[in-house]
Amino acid sequence: MTARHLQLLIVVLILSTAASGPGNLTCYQCTKYKNEECGSESLLPCPPSKDRCVTHISNDAQNGFSLKRECGLGPCGFEDTNVMRGLGMDTCDRSKDEYFCIFCCTQNGCNKAAGGINWPSASLLAAMAVLVTCVCVSTYGM
Repeated sequence: MTARHLQLLIVVLILSTAASGPGNLTCYQCTKYKNEECGSESLLPCPPSKDRCVTHISNDAQNGFSLKRECGLGPCGFEDTNVMRGLGMDTCDRSKDEYFCIFCCTQNGCNKAAGGINWPSASLLAAMAVLVTCVCVSTYGM
């Protein structure tokens, strides 16, 4: 990879990071009672005090299934499993009758997918495409 290709890659990464930087975060904000995506009208700006998108998935005998998407503030989870267990945040086993799951992400619109499945962000995919192109050009002279 030449120095020019590396410079191009760095510029793309900086621009893609700036596009989703602090203050610009938008998240899907809706509540569903079955496993489905929010509509495009639910993609709304977050308040400046929020730094991530959050998806809560729960199922219990009293309230049934719910899937809530919103803006949130980190941390999303805790590295200490004892803390997670103590707060009841370690029960994300959807094969059980009752569970509570939290998924967080930090890219615009990243909490769209149903069931908390997060796909790679567009900026990450763009950066990977540039990197692959640079490698192909430097390796094969394309």
